[in-house]
Amino acid sequence: MWSLASTARQNQFEMKVDNGVAPYGNYTLDLAAGPKDIVGQLYCGHNKGFDLQLRFPTSVTAGVGTLQTVPVTITATKD
Repeated sequence: MWSLASTARQNQFEMKVDNGVAPYGNYTLDLAAGPKDIVGQLYCGHNKGFDLQLRFPTSVTAGVGTLQTVPVTITATKD
């Protein structure tokens, strides 16, 4: 079993978000501490690009050779 962490290390992965004006590889939002607002005040008919960065450790001890899944949920709420 793997877990989410602020840095990739033994049996832990890191997931960050780049939500800049256009995604340019500046992954500043760390999802290890919980859900984050990627964008605010997005109006009907508009869109906002973002990138997810998923980093794994170079060595693992759990789940070797088995499928690892990472569910991602995106929720829209009314301001």
